[in-house]
Amino acid sequence: MEDIRRKNDIASYDILKLLLSFLILAINCSNLGLGKANFYITEYVARLSVPLFFCMSGFFLFQNYNSQSYEESKERFKKYELNLLKLYLIWNGIYLLIKIYYWVKDRTPVIDIIKYFWYVIIGIQYQQLWYIGASIVGAFIVWMLLKRMSIKKIVVISFLFYAVALFFFTYSPLTAGLIEKSRAVSFLLLTYNRVFSTFRNGVFFGFPFIAMGAYFSICPPKKTPTAFTKSLLNG
Repeated sequence: MEDIRRKNDIASYDILKLLLSFLILAINCSNLGLGKANFYITEYVARLSVPLFFCMSGFFLFQNYNSQSYEESKERFKKYELNLLKLYLIWNGIYLLIKIYYWVKDRTPVIDIIKYFWYVIIGIQYQQLWYIGASIVGAFIVWMLLKRMSIKKIVVISFLFYAVALFFFTYSPLTAGLIEKSRAVSFLLLTYNRVFSTFRNGVFFGFPFIAMGAYFSICPPKKTPTAFTKSLLNG
């Protein structure tokens, strides 16, 4: 019975991942042909897809964390990181071959080539690969912190980082006036942007949602939604 339930759960997650994949496609399509609904789908509903993917990654990565030995969980984490790293390096290797051709053809300055490799290292050179790099970094941060504090504290810390990203990146058109009033904050933001270019990375976006997924895996609700509903109905 337990195996059947587990298979059903996995099938449900697979269906969810398929639906989220379509939402990601929607984000990258300029027009879905749905009139006014196009804006609300691509700018609101579809924006939930990437955070949910991060959450699911954290949930499955740290599944059975409480019942596993340190060595078992370490091996699982190592396998996860290596698989993502291989995928990231393979695709960057393919893109690099193409870039080398254009570097030679266009006589690209050395400083631009150095900048290219720096962006590859921090995971933001290619928009289509940023999620992989962010997953590697985000999972690594959660794993390292889990050895020093509880998952609840990690979630709180992670969403402080997310709040920073919202303030300086997502809602920057609304917060620009406040930022400009402080010379120190403006200088720090300018320096950060020159080095890292964006807040959409593993520290500010991957870390919070992977931590959330890990929380639901390590500290699952004491009652499932179905059981909770039954308890309400039965008084």
